[in-house]
Amino acid sequence: MPGRQIRLFLVDGTPGGLTTLEIINWTGRLVSAPRSDLGQLLQRDEAKGPGVYLLLGDDPAAVEQLRCYIGETDALVDRLREHHSLRGKEFWTRVVIISSKDDNLTKAHIKHLEARLIAIAGQARRCTLDNGTAPGLPPLPEADVSDMEYFIEQLQIALPVLVVNVLRVAAAEPPAPTTPRDDVRSPIFELAIPKRGIRARAQQIDGEFTMLAGSGGRIGEREREVLPDDGCRVRGLPVDA
Repeated sequence: MPGRQIRLFLVDGTPGGLTTLEIINWTGRLVSAPRSDLGQLLQRDEAKGPGVYLLLGDDPAAVEQLRCYIGETDALVDRLREHHSLRGKEFWTRVVIISSKDDNLTKAHIKHLEARLIAIAGQARRCTLDNGTAPGLPPLPEADVSDMEYFIEQLQIALPVLVVNVLRVAAAEPPAPTTPRDDVRSPIFELAIPKRGIRARAQQIDGEFTMLAGSGGRIGEREREVLPDDGCRVRGLPVDA
């Protein structure tokens, strides 16, 4: 993958505060803000038009310990005010808005983005999705679909820079090397806890430890996940060996 030049700007000069992000030669623009800075965010030009947004909050049971709601709107400023004032989504403490610098996102474009982001977040399984339904894709010309898929590819690069990994799908296992010189993969790490029914193998792929096929186990009827950050977990809860 070629390199990317990304511009981050801390609007108030503090990490975790209002932050803008742009990728050079990409029309998308992202603004991240804590809920406490919502008033400042809503005064910005990025919030005055259509776009997609992510409401983010804590969820200890999720892989990334994150709960996420993905939405779209013709007017970001109005919709975010509604989410701030109405009951039903009190969980969120941070928001990321996604818009376009060329103002060419139509209602069909942002509906396509919303549907695809919800589907990708569901596939990634890193957060608890707060969306009750998965919307279908709106009809779009073939060229527009291609443009939106490119837009999503850039989002999958940009959002992790803001420490939002909800769209980060685990990389596929690399093919076996043809010669020893080609083997640039990490060693394979193994974990076995027989009394817990755990047998797992992991390898570093794309900067993350990825569980290899066949890993895992069960305790009764509860499915078990083995995570690389601090060992064994069941749905995010620590498990003693």
